[in-house]
Amino acid sequence: MRIWYQLLAPTHRHAEFIASVQELCNRAAAPGTTVEVYGTDPGAHADNYRFFEYYDTLVVLKNALRVRKEGGYDAFVLGNSLDPGLVGLRELLDIPVLSVMEASCHTACTMGEKFGIVVPNEKFMPR
Repeated sequence: MRIWYQLLAPTHRHAEFIASVQELCNRAAAPGTTVEVYGTDPGAHADNYRFFEYYDTLVVLKNALRVRKEGGYDAFVLGNSLDPGLVGLRELLDIPVLSVMEASCHTACTMGEKFGIVVPNEKFMPR
C-alpha cells in the first residue's frame, strides 16, 4: 500500500517538521505500507489569514491531479485541520481521501457529549 500524506507546511521553512512526520509515519506504518509525506510550496499561513487558504487549496488540488495522472497511490491523506480542498480532492480522486481533522472529530464525538479544539489564534475560532 502506498499513501500520499499531504501536510500544509511550507517545504522550505519547515523541512525538519516534515522530516519528523515522515519518521513517525515510517515507524507507524504496517509492513508493506509506504507513507510519503509532502509539504507545500510556496506554503501560506491560512490559519492566520483566510485569503491564503486559497493558495494552500490550489497546491493540494494540483498534487491531487499529479496523483491522479501518475497513479500508484492507494489513499490520499490530508493532514491539516482546515481541510483545504477536501471536497475537491474527493471529486478528483478515485482512491480514498482521508482527513485527519474529520477522523479526529468523528472519534471525539464517539467519546462524549462535548469536545473542544485548541486553536492557534482568534481568527481560527469561528471555524
